[in-house]
Amino acid sequence: MDLLGLFTRIDQCWLGQSIRDSSWLFAFIEVFHLVGLTFLLGSVLVVNLRLLGYGYARESVSQVAQDTTPWMVGGMLLAIASGICLFVSEALKCYENPPFFI
Repeated sequence: MDLLGLFTRIDQCWLGQSIRDSSWLFAFIEVFHLVGLTFLLGSVLVVNLRLLGYGYARESVSQVAQDTTPWMVGGMLLAIASGICLFVSEALKCYENPPFFI
């Protein structure tokens, strides 16, 4: 099976059709996707600011990293799960988009 065939089958699955047919489901999933990205990138920002010496000066870098790890992992899992749902709903649109493959 070629890549276009795979993307076509993904686009035609029940989940993708359900998301496309709903007037609010795509937006609802996208909100969760953005929340997940916010948790992930916010946690990374906190650790990076600590590395630069701009926050949590009383705590070690390893302690700050350990404290933010659950937020990073949770944000990443939420972003991946919701991203898969968003991809399934518009797989053919992604296939035609060159930056998607990069």
